[in-house]
Amino acid sequence: MINTIEAADLLIEKIKKDYKDDISLVVMMGSRLYNDTHAKSDLDLYFIPKTKRGENLGFVFIIDGIGFDFWPISWERIEKIARFDERITSIISDGQVLYSGSDEDLQRFNLIKEKISYELEPKEFYEKALNKLKNVYEPFYAMLDEKEYVAIVRLQGVKILYILTEVIALANNTFIKRGRKHLKSEILAMKYVPQEFEENYDQFFLENDPLKIVDIITNMIRETKYMLENLDFYTKPKKFKENMQGFYEEIINHYNKIERACEIDDHVTAMLAAAEINIEMEWAFQDTEEVLEILPGMLPAYNASSLGFFCERAKLHHNTFLELLDHYEVEVKHFADFKALKDYLDLL
Repeated sequence: MINTIEAADLLIEKIKKDYKDDISLVVMMGSRLYNDTHAKSDLDLYFIPKTKRGENLGFVFIIDGIGFDFWPISWERIEKIARFDERITSIISDGQVLYSGSDEDLQRFNLIKEKISYELEPKEFYEKALNKLKNVYEPFYAMLDEKEYVAIVRLQGVKILYILTEVIALANNTFIKRGRKHLKSEILAMKYVPQEFEENYDQFFLENDPLKIVDIITNMIRETKYMLENLDFYTKPKKFKENMQGFYEEIINHYNKIERACEIDDHVTAMLAAAEINIEMEWAFQDTEEVLEILPGMLPAYNASSLGFFCERAKLHHNTFLELLDHYEVEVKHFADFKALKDYLDLL
């Protein structure tokens, strides 16, 4: 078993010899700090460069089958991470400084580390959680597009799982510290946890049926959203049902334009109609219980030279929107024919 810390020692030795004016800090993180290592454990560390020359000291390599990364991170990114804009805040909060270029560099890092505990007010954490939740919909619809393929469903499911656990942590005014094999226990130790989280989490890793995995992930998204909506900071929005009265009766013509454009391969009308639907829905969804991202994106599927995938995505968008209206019991005014319309008018 090799002593991986030797890699850090060699890096620091090189810095002291040739890069002392180019590197601010070398910081160790990860399993070694927790005495949770094994024969193939790597060494997690990063350094903060002062100059472009210092940044160029970063590289990756392998010794005895173990990958190493001399990972440069700028001060600007460190500040961003400390504001919880990335899920890796623990690399600062739990980081152990192995080398500092000056007392000023060390003091700057320690001040950033101290700020993590009071950087945000609880409501700001909550707002970050709400915004982060929107990120699940892109991988979710990528999952639905390939829902019969277990490998793709699992991959997108893991992406969603990471987003949801970050959302839960932010809602609890904290962040994921260790993750991976410790992820479930970290979440379960928090005050606010979605219903059935443990059951869904465990089943996600055990299930082999891709359609059942989709159901598990769908439930995890729904329960996380429900948890957020029941926290004290939740501002009750306008009711989706009220906002949608009469909306579909107008927007259906845009869907019809897309359908016709697909039939005659009119890529210009297809793109314009899809964009118009998106613009109208941005307004209609604003300040309601739902977010526009819950609908599968049409424009990302657009390809002027081949509309096939776009047309399928447009159908899915249409059907998903109808299901959403049905879920909220939004009444859509249908008449079988003009006689039915006349009968209705006669009653007014």
